[in-house]
Amino acid sequence: MSDIFNSTFELEEEDFEIFKDEFMFWVDSYGLKGWELHFVFDDDENAECRAQIARDHDARIAVVMLTKKWIGTEPTDRNLRKCAFHECAELLLSKINDLCRRRDVTDSQIEEEVHNIIRILENRHFQPEYDER
Repeated sequence: MSDIFNSTFELEEEDFEIFKDEFMFWVDSYGLKGWELHFVFDDDENAECRAQIARDHDARIAVVMLTKKWIGTEPTDRNLRKCAFHECAELLLSKINDLCRRRDVTDSQIEEEVHNIIRILENRHFQPEYDER
């Protein structure tokens, strides 16, 4: 029996396209249209994760990176899409994450961003669920 936890999986351009398409599905779903997005398919040997996102919140620019080699996780359709969802959730929560790290943040700034996220979730999940019932 092979040890999948030590297996290295090489991703293809097709995997990158699935990842980007899924990421954009969630961008549309959560209404995160105010961002300039750049995608990178990276072969960084030192990458410690399957994907990551870097962002400049003030400029509203984000770089979404998918590594070309995954260790211990097979790049199945589900895993690629879940990875894209995870990175999009990072973008969704990025401002609250940034605010929590600052020393000069006010309670009202945090409260405002929390409610921004709640409105996104209401629009995406509550309203469609309510309409179906």
